[in-house]
Amino acid sequence: MANLHFNILHEYTEQMATELRNDVSSMRIEQPIIVASFVHLDSSLQNTDTLGVQLAESFINDLQQIGLPVADHKVMGVLDVNDKGDFVFSRNMEQFYNPIEIGYVLTGTMQKNNRGIVVNARIINFTTTQVVASSTKFLPNIIVSNLM
Repeated sequence: MANLHFNILHEYTEQMATELRNDVSSMRIEQPIIVASFVHLDSSLQNTDTLGVQLAESFINDLQQIGLPVADHKVMGVLDVNDKGDFVFSRNMEQFYNPIEIGYVLTGTMQKNNRGIVVNARIINFTTTQVVASSTKFLPNIIVSNLM
């Protein structure tokens, strides 16, 4: 059942990515887009969960599929091979590869209500903070209940 919900979530993010692409269709985006976790719409904007991380992961795929340049800022500068596996990702900033020249960031907010979650996504010019694209979708509880 969880795979079904993941597939349906991907359909929503795919629709949103298309809307974002339409917003930037007249722009020439050459610098990479970094995708950050989606956060809860609260006073700190620093709280996420499995859904927020999964939204970001889905958007990495969706943006790349529609031809926008995407970079992954969590790639370490080395391949960490140990008895637990082979790893290239980290959330430890000291392990990151050479700094990426960030052109844009895609991120967003999530706001829960009794019927589901409203997801607001935006692509922001990282230098000017100008929002260059945005999209909003409502995800019903049936979609997100197994992802949180």
